[in-house]
Amino acid sequence: MKFLKRLKKNTMSKQSTLDEIVKLIYDAKNILIVGHRLPEGDVVGSALCLYFALQKMKKNPYLYNQDSIPKNLKFLPGVKKFSCLLPSAKKFDLTLMVDVGEKGRVGESFLNHPFLGKIICLDHHAVSVHEGNLNFVLPNASSTGIVVYHVLKALGVKKLSYEIATNLYCTLITDTGSFRYSNTNRETFELAKLCLDSGVDPWLVARNCFETQPLSWFKMLCDVVTHMEIKMGGKILMASVSLAQLKKTRASLEQAEALASHLRTLEGVQVCAMFIEQKRGFFKISFRSNGSYDVGKLAKRLGGGGHRKASGCEMQGPLSSIKKIILSELRKNLS
Repeated sequence: MKFLKRLKKNTMSKQSTLDEIVKLIYDAKNILIVGHRLPEGDVVGSALCLYFALQKMKKNPYLYNQDSIPKNLKFLPGVKKFSCLLPSAKKFDLTLMVDVGEKGRVGESFLNHPFLGKIICLDHHAVSVHEGNLNFVLPNASSTGIVVYHVLKALGVKKLSYEIATNLYCTLITDTGSFRYSNTNRETFELAKLCLDSGVDPWLVARNCFETQPLSWFKMLCDVVTHMEIKMGGKILMASVSLAQLKKTRASLEQAEALASHLRTLEGVQVCAMFIEQKRGFFKISFRSNGSYDVGKLAKRLGGGGHRKASGCEMQGPLSSIKKIILSELRKNLS
């Protein structure tokens, strides 16, 4: 199949690392699968793909995320296997860290766990720091799900089960914005075809991921739009969600983060910066770019990471001061 030939070509420079990864997985029994805090479709789907594949190999996989899975992803097969508890005494032979490079973004319990074994990082973020003992990173992959697919093929998975295919399709549709973003490529569609051939219902995934928003989300959207700021003649859009707004609208942090992609659709906006207060005086900033501006590099300069057109970082301090810093950085290279 031409698609598989291109996959092999794409991984050629990483082939020795992939072989090492496969050996470590085969040799391990108790395997921890983790992802970044505030999970979204790519990290949840990627982790579940690995979970089902490892189960079939008679391994003992353990799915952990510090934060609960968003309501719109709870339709995914196997999602109830996720735990927000990481037992400190449980010994793991191996850890698979998906869709994230930095250990700190997984959470404190993970950082302080004494029995993680070797850590393998599976990711597609080019500008992130990757802290695994082994790192398998494909920056041209449209989702970490595709990176995981490479690993599954190397492990001998010849046919996608419905469970794996549904989770894999979720990674594709969420990280490409329903195949609208510039990271969408031929591989993306060919892998999507493989998923559909395995029984995936595209409307089921799309409806849950994009077409079902609670009333709290609309209340928050109205509040945010009312107070958003337009800078540089409409090229920069800055918006924020405070703890008070989250409490008033009863919206979640995950719902707040998703607003950035919607706000950047305003005509003329080149960059959207979304400031989300996670705890008092501590903000996560989500960047979205419509044009040539590389928000991935911006996030990296600020201690974060991500993609050219979608990235983020975390900062602490008064919101007004943080906004001044971000605005100053954006003005340096935004024409």
